[in-house]
Amino acid sequence: MNDIAHLSLAFADGSTAVVHYLSNGSRAFPKERIECFWDGRTAAIDNWRRLLGYDGAMPWNERARRMDKGHMAEVAAWMNAIHTDGAAPIPPEELFEVSRLAIRVEKIAAQAKR
Repeated sequence: MNDIAHLSLAFADGSTAVVHYLSNGSRAFPKERIECFWDGRTAAIDNWRRLLGYDGAMPWNERARRMDKGHMAEVAAWMNAIHTDGAAPIPPEELFEVSRLAIRVEKIAAQAKR
C-alpha cells in the first residue's frame, strides 16, 4: 500500500493549501505539522504541542502542556447545538464538500495505482 500523497487545494477566497501525507520519514520528526504563510508572517504547529511564529525580526514559540487537536471542543460544540436547538458548528454543506473531496481523491489515487 502506498501511504504517500500530495494534494493541492484552491479556495473561493483565493487562498490555497497543500497537504502532504507522507509515511516514509523519520519517526523523530513531528507526526503532524501545519505551516501557514500570510502577510509576511509564518506560523508552524508541530504535533499540536508547539507553535512557532515568525512575524518580524524575532521568532517566537509557545508550548502546550498537552496535545489538543480540538476534539473535546468539537464534541462540546456539537452537543451544545443539540441541547439548545442551535445551528450545527460546521454547516452540513461544508461536511458534504469535504466528503465529496475525500471520495474524489481516493478515486484519483486508485486510478494512479493502475
